[in-house]
Amino acid sequence: MLYRFLFCISFIFYCLQSLANPEDAARGVIERRIPSIKDRVTFIYVQDGEGRDYYETTVSDGHLVVKGTSAVSMCRGVYDYLKEKCGCLITWEGSQLNIPSVLPAQGLRRVEANVPFRQHFNVVTFSYSTAFWDWKRWEFEIDWMALHGINMPLAMTGQEKIWQKVWKKYYGLTDEDLNDYFTGPAFLAWYRMGDIYGNSDEVLNMLGMSVTGQSLPQSFIDYDAKMQKRILKRELELGMKPVIPGFSGFIPRALKKKNPSLRTWEPTRWNSACRSSLALHGLDPMFQDITNHFMEEYKAFYGDVTHYYLIDLFNEIDPPTEISREDLTHISQSVYQSLCNKDPKAMWVIQGWCFFYQSYWRDIENTKAFLKGVPDNRMIVIDLNADASEVFRMHPNSVSQKMVIWSLLNDNWGQRTPLHGDLNKIAYKPHKALNDLGEHLVGMGNSSEGIENNSVCFELLYDNAWRKTSVNLNQWLKRYAEQRYGSSHKLVGDIWNDIYYLYYRSNSNDRILPYQCIPNKNIGKQDSIPLMERKLILKMLSVPSSIKSNALFQRDLVDVVKNYVGNSLRISIGKIVNAIEQKSDKVGEYRREFDVIMQELDALLHTQEQHRLSTWINRARNCVKAKDRDYLEKNARLQLTTWVAPHWQGYARKEWSGLVGGFYRNRWNVFFDDFSKDNFDQKEFDRKIFIWANNWSSNKDLYPSHDCNPIEQTELLLDLVDKLYGYNLSLGK
Repeated sequence: MLYRFLFCISFIFYCLQSLANPEDAARGVIERRIPSIKDRVTFIYVQDGEGRDYYETTVSDGHLVVKGTSAVSMCRGVYDYLKEKCGCLITWEGSQLNIPSVLPAQGLRRVEANVPFRQHFNVVTFSYSTAFWDWKRWEFEIDWMALHGINMPLAMTGQEKIWQKVWKKYYGLTDEDLNDYFTGPAFLAWYRMGDIYGNSDEVLNMLGMSVTGQSLPQSFIDYDAKMQKRILKRELELGMKPVIPGFSGFIPRALKKKNPSLRTWEPTRWNSACRSSLALHGLDPMFQDITNHFMEEYKAFYGDVTHYYLIDLFNEIDPPTEISREDLTHISQSVYQSLCNKDPKAMWVIQGWCFFYQSYWRDIENTKAFLKGVPDNRMIVIDLNADASEVFRMHPNSVSQKMVIWSLLNDNWGQRTPLHGDLNKIAYKPHKALNDLGEHLVGMGNSSEGIENNSVCFELLYDNAWRKTSVNLNQWLKRYAEQRYGSSHKLVGDIWNDIYYLYYRSNSNDRILPYQCIPNKNIGKQDSIPLMERKLILKMLSVPSSIKSNALFQRDLVDVVKNYVGNSLRISIGKIVNAIEQKSDKVGEYRREFDVIMQELDALLHTQEQHRLSTWINRARNCVKAKDRDYLEKNARLQLTTWVAPHWQGYARKEWSGLVGGFYRNRWNVFFDDFSKDNFDQKEFDRKIFIWANNWSSNKDLYPSHDCNPIEQTELLLDLVDKLYGYNLSLGK
């Protein structure tokens, strides 16, 4: 257990240096998130000479005493007690905190983390989810992390402020030189990884409509940097180990112009469409020079916050063909040495996606040569798609020799919003990996592309990080349902058994809904409406009123209904297309029917703040100065609509109020109008609708959905869909 021991010991010293009072930090989380018990909890910070991370809880006379080796472990101890003894739950969607006036008694309970690191975030989460967060939202996320026992968050925010300083101060570049370097804020993740280059208009308008666009606003760069200071301060107060960016080799083109002798290469066009980045060869002397300056400026601005640096040189881009395996070893040696020059304790953290995704790196000899250049105990590989394909098993002589974090991607692409996941894999695979990898498995975590959905998956994941054995899924799920709804009513367990059966047995449920497809006449020809969903909705509507008033129950009801109704629109689309082809006088009637369902679905989604386009847009507008707000809004809309165009248009699709009624409904109506004309051509329409979508992203209209009650709106929608099918079945009212 040498690796774990060494890192646990280093973690103790890290916490002592960065955290003055773990008890106060833990108490702050409780005061913010669970204020009703703030006077009923005592925290006691303890040090463990063997470097273990654990908590102990006892309750007598209604008072909870929590001992722990870190602020995070103590927060986890409180949350674990409230879940198990009081049936509570704290999620992205909301909290169920039905805490009794007298806390239930509990004898001494000690729980030890089975891995030293509990990791959170994917690099693209900082575009798909957190791009426009304010401090209120960030503060909640950090508290949520602490309560779930997470101690290793990626911290990618605010790096453009440092790159501005580096390029201008040390290499003589100007603001004008950097105008075409940064992307818009909704796409910074891909510029940072070297997948794309330049402002968002150039990146997104891939059909030749525009080659100009506004540069990343200074007001956003400053806002993002200010936010990162607060993020890092709070994470350090809690004793977390943030992973900050290092230099991955991607440079402004202006730097090459000023230094023609630089050894550079241009990656192939990402997704065969985006403007290529420019990469500095890892063996060019300037690589270490830039790394040194970036680390100096980062430390000067944000402080000496961590020894963990994320560097991905080849994420979805392959090395140039002239690079040999020997070169790969020398490049990784050089990158590692450049970190150590400024931080002798530096740890290189790398996402393992490329070793699975790209054929170049699936060649085990290529991966072995690259990783050979870094000592095994100085590199952590985040195995970020481990629930689907564990990279450490694909590369037993390289990846598995490093320190590995088993991380859940959950087939969550672009923060899509349907219910889906594979709870069976989450229940057993992390512990199997722990058994098979032994001391080389040093962490468990989450690398989903987007968050704020699928809470059940992540609740189970982080429970696993504090268990010595895998869970009994049936028992765990029953308890989770009771915690979520604050009730042990029999229907609660039945409902979640159905939810599990429909959505959480595999990841195949993340299908594109018919109204989200690029409109075409074939969408309506596929009839695959799961009628079990309708039965589940009826069951949910039959629960007692005390459960119906629960916010988390209402969220689940909305999520089930949006999937059922969204799939049912396939029938409506088919009826319209057939009527148009047959030149029937029913076209108008069927189109009005389609519009009504889309509008009422939009209203249902509007009942949930996280399912509103306005939530995303308002955050984008509020994080910059007034003169930059229209640009930020367009950037935010483009991510939801044409990204990644033209091949994967709609990649980051959402089932959100404002998109359903204002974007998808109108897009289909453009199709119905054009399809009704003679000589309709689908390819021409695809081009037209792409332009239309870009134009829609330039407007500032928010579809005016009406307020409604989610229970009543569900009944209304079920009636509408019944009529669409011709069922005419009673709701049992």
